[in-house]
Amino acid sequence: MKRVLPSGAALLLVWQTVFAQVPTQLNIVVVTGEGALNRTHEKVAQPPQIRVEDQDRKPVEGATVAFTLPSSGATGEFDGGGKTATVVTDDKGMATVRGIKLNDTAGKLEILVNAAYRGRSANAVVTEFSTSPNGPHHGSGKWILLIAAVAGGGGAAAVLASHKSSNSSTSSPGSGSGGGATITLTVGSSTVGAPPH
Repeated sequence: MKRVLPSGAALLLVWQTVFAQVPTQLNIVVVTGEGALNRTHEKVAQPPQIRVEDQDRKPVEGATVAFTLPSSGATGEFDGGGKTATVVTDDKGMATVRGIKLNDTAGKLEILVNAAYRGRSANAVVTEFSTSPNGPHHGSGKWILLIAAVAGGGGAAAVLASHKSSNSSTSSPGSGSGGGATITLTVGSSTVGAPPH
């Protein structure tokens, strides 16, 4: 009986199928959600979306991605009431988690992201922020002026806060576009009298 050995082309195809598609490294790129500003008791305005890439920055399809919310503090729940949701990346390496409803605690919300594919893994954190319903939110524009008299010195402190943005949901608090940048001017004590001669 004569054995037929596979040709060089067939061996190359088998090698590429089995070995070449296994990445040596996974990377997570945060596409949306980083720095997003949300309101407590509501669903996040900008759901976290990430892309999983290999060592050559090519998308990894079929990677399992787990999004995990903090157990306490500024946190929330995924649809169904859990703290973790698992998504599989599409042909572009993208994974998006939707339906995060926030609790009543304002603050920094750190969403842990873990990706795994064929024995390789990577992790990242997507940081969003939540404010109370009366706090700053996307699409708002406010002017706040506070004048406080300083006792005994005739001085005053003026705090002018302006935050105007067409899309502050992509800005982190404290940034110039929508984070409520504050300018403080303090005038010291002064004496009123006739000008010097």
